[in-house]
Amino acid sequence: GREHPNWQPLVVDGVRIDTMVEAYIGNPPSLGLVAHERAHILLGAGDMYFNILYPYAAGPYSLMDQSPANPPHLDPFHKLRLGWLQPTIVMSDGVQNLTDIETTRRVLILYNPMRTEKEYFIVENRWPGNSYDQYLPHAGLAVWHIIEDPSVFEHLPTPPSVNPQGWSNVGGWSRLAIRMIRPVYGPPIDWRLWDGANAVVGYDLLSVDPNPQHVTLRWADGTPSGFALRNISSAGPVLSVQGDVPF
Repeated sequence: GREHPNWQPLVVDGVRIDTMVEAYIGNPPSLGLVAHERAHILLGAGDMYFNILYPYAAGPYSLMDQSPANPPHLDPFHKLRLGWLQPTIVMSDGVQNLTDIETTRRVLILYNPMRTEKEYFIVENRWPGNSYDQYLPHAGLAVWHIIEDPSVFEHLPTPPSVNPQGWSNVGGWSRLAIRMIRPVYGPPIDWRLWDGANAVVGYDLLSVDPNPQHVTLRWADGTPSGFALRNISSAGPVLSVQGDVPF
């Protein structure tokens, strides 16, 4: 194939090659870089890394953000799109025992059917097991805010604590539509997850919280979602959490 002076397809033994990946994988080769780039082509995964300080980034909790030599799993939204998860939609108040996502593929989905199916929260238990997640910097409950509607995520205002000029240059559904909610944002960015064994990162995640140091579960338009995650247990292969719903 060629690009100039006139484009023509690349055909090998009668097979048209539409996409190729070229990457400099280093010496020794970086498993994370190879997996990241192949995920673009084979899985349709999107980039999630930022060139600005962005406290809501996936960081070490998604291959599509940080892809070191010892890479982590994909974030739960990419797994959900690929049909790799067994989600439980939380439709009533009650205690949920959430097993680690690495081995059981279980997550909780918080969404309000009276609002929209295009915006919701994913709750997962990240626990360093014996596979790729063994290199995670922390273990515990991870919470993700997902906004699937392009008419919403492409027109969101600059998130709190983010440089407006830098944010104006951010694009792509995977960067705009996925936000990781973490108990302490920083700066510097604090990568800890919810863990009931630590009071600083083990507090109840509410929709409205009188403590200004606590983050909250709010929709993209800033209104309280009505959901709450209470009594989060210590990090472990199985986490328990009290889920409250607004309906």
